[in-house]
Amino acid sequence: MLSAINGGDVAMGTDALLSLTYHELDRVWLENTLLDLVDDGSDPQIRALAVVCLGHVARIHRAITKETVLPKLRELEHDPLLGGRALNALDDIQVFVRD
Repeated sequence: MLSAINGGDVAMGTDALLSLTYHELDRVWLENTLLDLVDDGSDPQIRALAVVCLGHVARIHRAITKETVLPKLRELEHDPLLGGRALNALDDIQVFVRD
């Protein structure tokens, strides 16, 4: 899946990223992978989907590593490309993750 995500074919990469998000059981590894994709300068569509997927992780697992995910999403709030997605992911975390 990671090869497809990083392979340059955006359609294949986004499909693989969604599949990974919906099916990976290791939530912490998945969060770290998504955070890496947001940071590494990947294709803008892959970066944007990785932000959205952080919200999906919160919905699916009803948990998130707040110490790493929240600061990154807050950092992205004013990003022209990722800001709206970051706000949506933060909303998902607020709704679906209980302390």
